[in-house]
Amino acid sequence: MVVSVSSFQCRWPLLFGFFFVFCGCTERKSSPDLSTWKAEIEKQIHHLQKDSQETHLANQNLVTKVELLERKLMELELEKSKMEEIIEKQNERLRFVDSLSTTQKKMDNPEDPLMPHEQRTDENEYNRAQRLIGPTAQTAEPIVFHSYLSTNSLPNLSQHHVIIFDSNPVNKGHGYHKDNGIFEAPRAGTYVLVWTLYTYPRGLVRTELLVNGNAVGGALVDSHGDDGIQSSTGLVITDLGLGDHVYIRLSYAAFNYILSYQDARSTFSGWLLH
Repeated sequence: MVVSVSSFQCRWPLLFGFFFVFCGCTERKSSPDLSTWKAEIEKQIHHLQKDSQETHLANQNLVTKVELLERKLMELELEKSKMEEIIEKQNERLRFVDSLSTTQKKMDNPEDPLMPHEQRTDENEYNRAQRLIGPTAQTAEPIVFHSYLSTNSLPNLSQHHVIIFDSNPVNKGHGYHKDNGIFEAPRAGTYVLVWTLYTYPRGLVRTELLVNGNAVGGALVDSHGDDGIQSSTGLVITDLGLGDHVYIRLSYAAFNYILSYQDARSTFSGWLLH
């Protein structure tokens, strides 16, 4: 078979053109696929970043909760240790009281004479018990607090504003917290709670005493009608449980401000009555 040079030269442009058309079609077909693939990858990366942020936030929340639980556990362990110590002391006192009672019965019963050795032993136990428990039962630490505002309040305080009596010269039992104005009952019992507030001329202040968020008493001081300083006192006698929270707050928004200086102190006090 013989192919002439002139025939091949005639076919060469046709083949070259077909090659370029084929390459162009391939490029146009591949370019959209690449863009779609790139967009899908970017979408997946965005989702992964979002999931990572949500996971990080969830981990932070879990860490915070764990820290709170650990702190609460430590507080409970400390409280448990204190209660165990108190129980052990009470048990020791009961044992001595029981021993004292038995010894006293033996010494007072003439029909049951003691041998000299037994009598000396019982007398020693009796004397030891008397030294430990004393002639009378020991009284618990008194609970009483007294606090007052060191300066005048800001004017026109809003409704339900908690009044923080920031000076606390007396705090036996450590129940009052001057940083937030809350008295936390150190022991269950009947308490007397009293508060006195002064208002600047043309002022109006209405307050209430709350126990665990429930109002149990109120007081009103109104000097709107004149230019003088007025005061009012509220007093509540109520039963409190261990750890109950007591505080003073505004029942309505105040007019003017609460007055407190050396000659007219606004105060909050209380003590365990029984």
